[in-house]
Amino acid sequence: TSLDRARWVAHSEQVIGDLSRLLSSLQDAEIGNRGYIITGLDIYLEHYTTGIAQVEERRNTLLTLTTDSPNQQRRLNDLEPLIRARLALLQQGIDARRTKTFEAAQAIIVNGGGKKEMDDIRRRLQEMTDEEEGLLKQREAEAAQGASVTYWSFGLVALAGVVLNLIIGFSVSRNIAGPLNKLTAIAERIAA
Repeated sequence: TSLDRARWVAHSEQVIGDLSRLLSSLQDAEIGNRGYIITGLDIYLEHYTTGIAQVEERRNTLLTLTTDSPNQQRRLNDLEPLIRARLALLQQGIDARRTKTFEAAQAIIVNGGGKKEMDDIRRRLQEMTDEEEGLLKQREAEAAQGASVTYWSFGLVALAGVVLNLIIGFSVSRNIAGPLNKLTAIAERIAA
């Protein structure tokens, strides 16, 4: 039905949005991490803490939303260890800044392992987004086709209603006009 098609379109849009928000939450955690490492100020850890909490929440939401797609489920499960490794590396940097020196924390960033992990996460999230955008296009096309069928159906029903009204009008007119013509003829004979 049209309503089902519209729901699937909205569903794909929600999945795409949540994939984007998952990446954004990871980036927030990175920003908080880097801000803390550079400054040593705990205020930067707010972004880090919030980002981490949202990462798990968003991943769980995506697991629920994609139960209809084994490919997306597999990708989310494959992402879990990558995300955990990335967050563990971020925590290492924070711990090094707290207990050692700025240089020790900086070395963890400079090593480049975090960039490779994050690039891999971005690539996988993009694959998921691409698949969902393909589904969205397909679902939008189906919804448009369904809407077109609905419009044509309404148009045909309206046309049938007009034709039926014309037939009824003609029939009623004929049924009224016939006796009136006879009555007029009778009245003319009486008058003559």
